[in-house]
Amino acid sequence: MNFLLDSFALGPEISRVAASVRENPTTTVPLFQNRRALVVGGTKGIGSGIALELAKRGCGRVDIVGRDRIAGTAIQTAMKQINASCLCEHWAADLSTVAGCRAFVDTLQGKNNPDTRSTSANKSVPPAGAGGASSTAAARGQPAESRTGAKAGVSDTYDLVVFTVGVWPDFANPLTPDGFNRVVFVDVLSRYLLLRYLTQANLLRSATDKKLPVAVISVLASGQKHSAGGQDAATRRSFLEQHVLTQHKTEEARAAYKENMVFPKTLATAGVSHDQMLAAFFQTANSGSSGPLSVDVIGTFPGLVETGVMFSTFGDNFFSRSLNFLGRNVPGTGMQSVEECGQAHVDVLAEVLQRRQSGENCKLSFWSAVHRSERAVPEMFTEELSQWFAAELDQVAKLA
Repeated sequence: MNFLLDSFALGPEISRVAASVRENPTTTVPLFQNRRALVVGGTKGIGSGIALELAKRGCGRVDIVGRDRIAGTAIQTAMKQINASCLCEHWAADLSTVAGCRAFVDTLQGKNNPDTRSTSANKSVPPAGAGGASSTAAARGQPAESRTGAKAGVSDTYDLVVFTVGVWPDFANPLTPDGFNRVVFVDVLSRYLLLRYLTQANLLRSATDKKLPVAVISVLASGQKHSAGGQDAATRRSFLEQHVLTQHKTEEARAAYKENMVFPKTLATAGVSHDQMLAAFFQTANSGSSGPLSVDVIGTFPGLVETGVMFSTFGDNFFSRSLNFLGRNVPGTGMQSVEECGQAHVDVLAEVLQRRQSGENCKLSFWSAVHRSERAVPEMFTEELSQWFAAELDQVAKLA
């Protein structure tokens, strides 16, 4: 058993990806043909592994979102080598503010107009998280200079959305310009905002078949840590109000927040709110007043993955090298390469799509990607709590 899975105490296993998928992934290609995917965080790490695997499985389009243009271009090139017919566009965007998330989706919606596309392609994008009064206008999501396979006029709706975007705690700058916990906002709230804005813009759907199910898969290393945040709905609600939804606007509040935040607490808060956010979006998307989307929502815990984050977080030192060595050489750790992790996640996605094709209803599900195993949804994820959290998050969405 992966030691990280034990430490995070995931829920009981209730099913696994079919053996036929694990042993022969090529059998799932028909599930992905002509599909359009948006991978937010797709230029590096787990996101890049998933993006490349989606292209390998036959997706018609895989757009990637990430700040690093060089990395984005490299993924585009690799994608074309894997699947020459797969269209790909790299987008840079500031997802650290409500306005930045709104602006990115506005750009996606507007780029269907050839005039808007040609104009926006010439604009520059500052690094994500740029603050100040000009950040809202300057940090709009724009297509990167390289636009491999992109064609003006293509209807860029998405029936697959993947989230791996995230940041590590920065204790010198722990809050966003909006006054939210930076880790929680980027890892959690930005994902919800993008999903809601995509839905409102009618971009979260199949461009070719209205009956084709939509799927969202959200990856978070600190997810499924259900021991934090309370074990009943009332306690969980209080936790979310205090640690996730509160804005720290005054200098006194900011100072107190900075003093009280510690690394494990930040990650636990992100994990708890991430999973609850997925339940909230599932509730909203599949019972909306404008008609249900019929969308599967999948939360995954990736396990131990050999990415550059390990060394950038801990430094290139004895500890990080030892962790890397143990992960690759000690049986039972379950450590994966980026490529292996990408395949595991797409296997999970294929399993969910296969179930829908077989007639099952859409559902909220949580998975251990490294084991390709579905885990039980916690009992505290009540419909009432999900509706409340969705309403609160929708209020955040209106701040832009």
